[in-house]
Amino acid sequence: MTNDQLQIIVDSIKSNVPEMKTAVYLAKIDDDGRVLKRDLNQNEYVFAGIHDRDDGYFYIRLRNDGKIQFSETSTSKKFASMQNFYRMRYNLRVVACLRNSDPVCFEEKIRFAVMNAGLVSNSSFANVSIEPIESTIDPMAVVSEESPKGVVKPFDKNLTFIAFDFDLVGDRDMSLEYYCLNPCSTPSC
Repeated sequence: MTNDQLQIIVDSIKSNVPEMKTAVYLAKIDDDGRVLKRDLNQNEYVFAGIHDRDDGYFYIRLRNDGKIQFSETSTSKKFASMQNFYRMRYNLRVVACLRNSDPVCFEEKIRFAVMNAGLVSNSSFANVSIEPIESTIDPMAVVSEESPKGVVKPFDKNLTFIAFDFDLVGDRDMSLEYYCLNPCSTPSC
């Protein structure tokens, strides 16, 4: 998974749901249940979670503490004997907030945008796909899941919060990753 793939998903959400204005990726949940993002200017994390001021805001975060799952590939196709493919799975979640929105329609729009993002395969991450897992359309459940443990603050009831869980899956050539001087960024090495 590269930031380019996440940017494609973010762009797809913004273009298919124009009400969505602000996005954060890749957020994480810390041990206290706070949603954070890394501040690129400093070696620290800053709050990226939901609050009452949000409207047209979403973030993409890892669902499983940043673990990557490995398995055998769906194909045994090799172009050279040195190739060594593994299937990699990233567990992700989109959490989105919009004022005065029907949760069912809002979830459908977000899910459509993610599922139809034009992800591109490259030389070291091929057969890229998105697999839907589940959605949460109850705003109280989303706020509870995305709030620090045990601290659920009251929020504006006109805000609609939804969560869409999905997996980003692709075949990774582990040999090519070490063979190329600059892997992951170009269609061919």
